Amino acid sequence: MRCGPGVARWAAVRALSRRDLLKEGGAGAAALALAGGLPAVAQAAAAPAGLTRRRRAVYRAFIRALQADPQAGLSHRGAGAATADFAAWYGRQEPSIRRSADAVLDRLDALRLGDAAPRRALSALRRWSEAGDGSPTPEQAEVCATVAAARALAGAAA
Repeated sequence: MRCGPGVARWAAVRALSRRDLLKEGGAGAAALALAGGLPAVAQAAAAPAGLTRRRRAVYRAFIRALQADPQAGLSHRGAGAATADFAAWYGRQEPSIRRSADAVLDRLDALRLGDAAPRRALSALRRWSEAGDGSPTPEQAEVCATVAAARALAGAAA
C-alpha cells in the first residue's frame, strides 16, 4: 500500500488544529516509537521547552523543500518566518506534543534532510512518500509516516 492520497499530495499544507495534529501526527509518532525512535523521544523529554537550534534548522530545510514545489502554495512566505512561527507554536504546546514534533524532526535529520538543497530534499520527500510502490517494507512505511507527520507539523503553525 502506498502512504495514501493525503501523502501523495503532501505538499498541500493547511492550518491544523491541535486535534488535527494529534490525529495526523500520532500515527507517525507511533511508527517512530515502534521503529526505534523511542530513544530520541526520551532525549527530547529531558530537553528544554524551546526548539533547539538543530531542529529549527531541520524544520527550515523542510519548509524550503516544500517551497521548491510551486503547487505547495508556500512561495508567499519566507522559510525564516515560517520557522519562527513554528518555534512560537512549539513553545506553546504541551510536552507530549513537543516530544512528538522532536521525534519527527530528529528522524528527518537522521535522513539528512536538513543538509540537502531544497530541490534535492523535495525529491527525497516525494520518493519517501511513495516508497514500496504499494508494498512498503517496515522501514519504508516508517519513513513514509515520518513524511506525513512532518507535513502535519508544517501546517501546525500556518
